[in-house]
Amino acid sequence: MKSFFFYKPFLYLLLFLFAEKVLLIPAVRERFTVASGVDFDVHAIEGEEELSRKDQKQIWVFGTSRSVPFGRTPSVRDIQETPGLNQEQREQLERHRIYSFSLSASIPVVFLHHYLYLREKGYRPDLVWIEVSSFAFNENYSLRRSYIGEVSPDAFIMRHLDRYPPRFLKEWLTARLFVGSIFPPTVQDDSTRFMNKAFNPLAVTRTSMYRPVARTLRLEKDRSAEEFPDLSSDSNYRALLQRVYGEWLFSDYTADAMALDSLDYLIAELEKDGIPFVLWTPPVHQNFTRIEQESGVERPFTSIVNRLRKGDRRYVRISTDSMQCRLFTDESHLADVCYTELAAILIDSSK
Repeated sequence: MKSFFFYKPFLYLLLFLFAEKVLLIPAVRERFTVASGVDFDVHAIEGEEELSRKDQKQIWVFGTSRSVPFGRTPSVRDIQETPGLNQEQREQLERHRIYSFSLSASIPVVFLHHYLYLREKGYRPDLVWIEVSSFAFNENYSLRRSYIGEVSPDAFIMRHLDRYPPRFLKEWLTARLFVGSIFPPTVQDDSTRFMNKAFNPLAVTRTSMYRPVARTLRLEKDRSAEEFPDLSSDSNYRALLQRVYGEWLFSDYTADAMALDSLDYLIAELEKDGIPFVLWTPPVHQNFTRIEQESGVERPFTSIVNRLRKGDRRYVRISTDSMQCRLFTDESHLADVCYTELAAILIDSSK
């Protein structure tokens, strides 16, 4: 008769598998893992019927919070009244309607989720802008696992397995089979769970095709580059940026092969459909650039960009040095009031 010690490894395995499956219960997963518990449908698009319009050429934008403002800017009044645009730029903007499918803190596989879904519904853009921001290509980016584990449209992916990169499918399937692999078990009190959910960008994000008609104005929080603190002389300010950006976005920066594969798959779809596109990197404040450099981002991100821009792919890195509007909401985001000029620059870059 075999001893208890012979069966011990099997009992441990069964216990592990049982604990893993218990984590599939939403209330348990939210309480005992770092999952946010946000219920988010990536394919829920408010006013989706707007995409059936044929009166203007359509530009689709895929990106992060740095591309979200294109969902509301430029309005008709912005095009008419924004200073610094020439007549040709105003006419180009009037001929196009911009729809942003961007989500705060997003990653490239989400761009692919949206594009495949929209094309399956029969919609087609005339031009696509794809944001290329460094943090979205960091394998150790803090919110990466949320977008894989909480945003992936499972049923849709199952119907289109051949249109997703194998690296993503491997991580997605692992996340579904072993919850703890993507959301490590931990004990969260009510206060921590509330904060994680409240500050998760998915909790306040929605995708809408409706556009305002009012003029986009400068907000009180918008500042010129010179109005930000000096990173060299303000140690408290530097420490804050290191926590907010260095640790959250750039920790142990490593090129994310899955993100690159996802963008390659999106580009392949666009090329197959004969849809022109522009890869672009948004302007950020110089203090943010300094944190990027100090976090060891510059060299790997340059390699990422060089890989993405292979062949005759259009790529533009925009600096506020080339813009008249040089206002920022924070170190990582250009002010909304600048997005009319930004749109004009991107349209010019796509010619």
